[in-house]
Amino acid sequence: GGLMKLLIIEDHQDIAWLTRELLLQADRGLGPIAQIELIETVADLQTAVEKLPCFDAVLCDGEFLLGPDSTTILDNWSVVAQHACQLGIRFVLYSGHARYCDEARTVGLRVVEKPSPVGPIYHALTSPHSLLRAA
Repeated sequence: GGLMKLLIIEDHQDIAWLTRELLLQADRGLGPIAQIELIETVADLQTAVEKLPCFDAVLCDGEFLLGPDSTTILDNWSVVAQHACQLGIRFVLYSGHARYCDEARTVGLRVVEKPSPVGPIYHALTSPHSLLRAA
Protein backbone atom coordinates (compact mmCIF):
# COMPACT_ATOMS: atom_id res chain seq x y z
CA GLY A 1 0.00 0.00 0.00
CA GLY A 2 0.93 3.64 -0.16
CA LEU A 3 2.81 5.46 -2.84
CA MET A 4 6.06 4.21 -4.31
CA LYS A 5 9.47 5.78 -3.84
CA LEU A 6 11.54 4.86 -6.89
CA LEU A 7 15.31 4.91 -7.32
CA ILE A 8 16.71 5.06 -10.87
CA ILE A 9 20.32 3.94 -11.25
CA GLU A 10 21.70 5.24 -14.53
CA ASP A 11 25.06 6.89 -15.22
CA HIS A 12 23.89 8.74 -18.32
CA GLN A 13 22.31 11.78 -16.69
CA ASP A 14 20.14 12.64 -19.72
CA ILE A 15 18.65 9.13 -19.88
CA ALA A 16 18.08 9.12 -16.12
CA TRP A 17 16.34 12.50 -16.24
CA LEU A 18 14.21 11.66 -19.26
CA THR A 19 13.13 8.31 -17.81
CA ARG A 20 12.22 10.02 -14.54
CA GLU A 21 10.17 12.69 -16.34
CA LEU A 22 8.34 10.15 -18.53
CA LEU A 23 7.49 7.93 -15.55
CA LEU A 24 6.17 10.88 -13.54
CA GLN A 25 4.09 11.99 -16.53
CA ALA A 26 2.67 8.51 -17.05
CA ASP A 27 1.88 8.29 -13.35
CA ARG A 28 0.21 11.71 -13.11
CA GLY A 29 -1.88 10.79 -16.13
CA LEU A 30 -3.55 8.14 -13.96
CA GLY A 31 -4.96 10.81 -11.66
CA PRO A 32 -6.40 9.31 -8.47
CA ILE A 33 -4.74 5.93 -9.03
CA ALA A 34 -1.26 7.41 -9.42
CA GLN A 35 1.30 5.23 -7.64
CA ILE A 36 4.58 7.14 -7.52
CA GLU A 37 5.45 9.50 -4.67
CA LEU A 38 8.96 10.44 -5.77
CA ILE A 39 11.77 9.39 -8.09
CA GLU A 40 15.44 9.95 -7.33
CA THR A 41 18.30 9.26 -9.74
CA VAL A 42 21.82 8.10 -8.87
CA ALA A 43 24.76 7.28 -11.11
CA ASP A 44 26.94 4.86 -9.13
CA LEU A 45 26.82 1.65 -7.10
CA GLN A 46 28.12 3.03 -3.81
CA THR A 47 25.50 5.79 -3.64
CA ALA A 48 22.77 3.43 -4.83
CA VAL A 49 23.47 0.85 -2.11
CA GLU A 50 23.53 3.57 0.58
CA LYS A 51 20.19 4.99 -0.55
CA LEU A 52 18.42 1.74 -1.45
CA PRO A 53 16.81 1.06 1.98
CA CYS A 54 14.75 4.29 1.64
CA PHE A 55 13.07 3.12 -1.58
CA ASP A 56 10.31 0.70 -2.59
CA ALA A 57 11.50 -0.02 -6.12
CA VAL A 58 14.62 0.35 -8.21
CA LEU A 59 15.02 0.72 -11.98
CA CYS A 60 18.59 -0.32 -12.65
CA ASP A 61 20.90 0.09 -15.62
CA GLY A 62 23.11 -2.90 -16.49
CA GLU A 63 26.47 -1.16 -16.26
CA PHE A 64 27.37 1.92 -14.28
CA LEU A 65 30.08 3.47 -12.13
CA LEU A 66 31.42 1.82 -9.00
CA GLY A 67 31.46 4.99 -6.88
CA PRO A 68 30.99 8.76 -7.11
CA ASP A 69 34.73 9.29 -7.64
CA SER A 70 35.26 6.18 -9.73
CA THR A 71 35.84 5.86 -13.46
CA THR A 72 35.35 2.09 -13.37
CA ILE A 73 32.18 0.91 -15.08
CA LEU A 74 31.07 -2.63 -14.23
CA ASP A 75 27.98 -4.81 -14.60
CA ASN A 76 26.85 -3.75 -11.14
CA TRP A 77 23.19 -4.58 -11.68
CA SER A 78 23.52 -8.00 -10.04
CA VAL A 79 24.90 -6.44 -6.83
CA VAL A 80 21.93 -4.05 -6.69
CA ALA A 81 19.54 -6.93 -7.40
CA GLN A 82 20.94 -8.89 -4.44
CA HIS A 83 20.61 -5.91 -2.10
CA ALA A 84 17.09 -5.20 -3.34
CA CYS A 85 16.10 -8.82 -2.80
CA GLN A 86 17.39 -8.80 0.78
CA LEU A 87 15.54 -5.56 1.49
CA GLY A 88 12.31 -6.70 -0.17
CA ILE A 89 12.54 -3.94 -2.77
CA ARG A 90 11.17 -4.45 -6.27
CA PHE A 91 14.00 -4.65 -8.80
CA VAL A 92 13.68 -3.97 -12.52
CA LEU A 93 16.68 -4.27 -14.84
CA TYR A 94 16.60 -1.68 -17.62
CA SER A 95 19.40 -2.62 -19.98
CA GLY A 96 20.29 -2.89 -23.64
CA HIS A 97 22.72 -5.75 -22.99
CA ALA A 98 21.15 -9.02 -24.10
CA ARG A 99 23.37 -11.09 -21.78
CA TYR A 100 22.38 -9.16 -18.64
CA CYS A 101 18.74 -9.36 -19.64
CA ASP A 102 18.96 -13.12 -20.10
CA GLU A 103 20.82 -13.59 -16.79
CA ALA A 104 18.24 -11.51 -14.93
CA ARG A 105 15.29 -13.36 -16.49
CA THR A 106 16.90 -16.70 -15.63
CA VAL A 107 16.83 -15.83 -11.93
CA GLY A 108 13.26 -14.53 -12.17
CA LEU A 109 13.91 -10.79 -12.16
CA ARG A 110 11.85 -8.24 -14.05
CA VAL A 111 13.56 -7.01 -17.20
CA VAL A 112 12.82 -4.18 -19.63
CA GLU A 113 15.08 -3.99 -22.66
CA LYS A 114 16.55 -0.60 -23.45
CA PRO A 115 15.45 1.50 -25.24
CA SER A 116 11.79 1.13 -24.32
CA PRO A 117 8.72 3.34 -24.38
CA VAL A 118 7.61 4.36 -20.91
CA GLY A 119 4.62 1.97 -20.76
CA PRO A 120 6.50 -1.29 -20.22
CA ILE A 121 8.85 0.38 -17.72
CA TYR A 122 5.95 1.74 -15.70
CA HIS A 123 4.18 -1.62 -15.85
CA ALA A 124 7.25 -3.53 -14.66
CA LEU A 125 7.66 -1.15 -11.72
CA THR A 126 4.03 -1.06 -10.63
CA SER A 127 2.29 -4.31 -11.59
CA PRO A 128 1.87 -7.21 -9.16
CA HIS A 129 4.40 -9.98 -9.71
CA SER A 130 1.80 -12.64 -10.48
CA LEU A 131 0.71 -10.79 -13.63
CA LEU A 132 4.27 -10.62 -14.83
CA ARG A 133 4.90 -14.33 -14.51
CA ALA A 134 2.23 -15.12 -17.06
CA ALA A 135 3.81 -12.85 -19.69
